[in-house]
Amino acid sequence: MRYAWTRTLYNGYEPNNRITFIAEKEPDGKTYTAAGLIGNLSFRDGPAFCCITRASDGFHWETDLRSGVAESFEAAWSNLQALVTHADHFEESEIFELPGVEEVFA
Repeated sequence: MRYAWTRTLYNGYEPNNRITFIAEKEPDGKTYTAAGLIGNLSFRDGPAFCCITRASDGFHWETDLRSGVAESFEAAWSNLQALVTHADHFEESEIFELPGVEEVFA
């Protein structure tokens, strides 16, 4: 079973944006580990995109004009836009189930 939560980003005079984290529940049944992320964003200077997906060779990350592979989710996260990774303020939703998406994010 896959899970998700959203993070609403607040950055000064920029439009508010939302990214969605995809997660897996750890065997302890209480902890979630991020396995992916997607964001279709809008900033004052135009639209933007970011994503992280897990693959057999690591975590693939992509922004508008750059992409790469990192060894961990945290390393991939560090390559995303600063307005995503270092928002002035953010709020997160509760974690919710995503039934039927295993084949999409496998």
